[in-house]
Amino acid sequence: MKTPPPSGKIDVSHSSKENTKTVNSDVRPVSFYIPVNDLSVNQLSERKKNRTQSKDGENSEQMGDTCNYKLNHDEKMLQADILHQDQLNEKGEMSRKHQEKYEKAKSKREMIIENLRKKSEDKILRAEEKRKKRIAKQKEKLKAVEERLAKVRCRKETIDQNFREKTVTKLVEDEERLRTLQQSDLPLRAIFRREEILRYRQKLYEERQQCKERTVNKNQFL
Repeated sequence: MKTPPPSGKIDVSHSSKENTKTVNSDVRPVSFYIPVNDLSVNQLSERKKNRTQSKDGENSEQMGDTCNYKLNHDEKMLQADILHQDQLNEKGEMSRKHQEKYEKAKSKREMIIENLRKKSEDKILRAEEKRKKRIAKQKEKLKAVEERLAKVRCRKETIDQNFREKTVTKLVEDEERLRTLQQSDLPLRAIFRREEILRYRQKLYEERQQCKERTVNKNQFL
């Protein structure tokens, strides 16, 4: 393919076969060969403008005043009223659809809220029942503990009572024996021995009483 001349014009002196090859092989548009500032382009645009203006003039002459696209004030107002009414109708339809969607969404939301409220109430009732059962079990445990403590106290009291009775009777017996020994002609060593035993038992009895008092005070604080 030959390069175009510098003037920007296409050389058409070749044969039709060569032109066919050139057209088929060349993918560049015609504007590539025609400069923008060329006189032919300006003449073409002026010719097109004049032709458009003359065509408009012919159409206006043929149709006359009947084809005037300018509307007067009354027609404009009528068209505006019709358009406004159409808009109102469209808005009414849209508002109706919107209202239907809103009602559906509202009913769905109310149903969801009602379900959540029922679930919350059921959960609260179950928690209240569990709490009542737990309190009842704790009361039963406390009652069992109180009964067990009462039994322990009763057993301690019986043990202390038995010990006290035995100790008192033993002290009385020891005093009587000591008195008899003092009145008899036994040696002083045996008498001192009896007195030591009596003092030791008296000490044990006092310690037992103190231990009992401490236990009673401790149970009162519990």
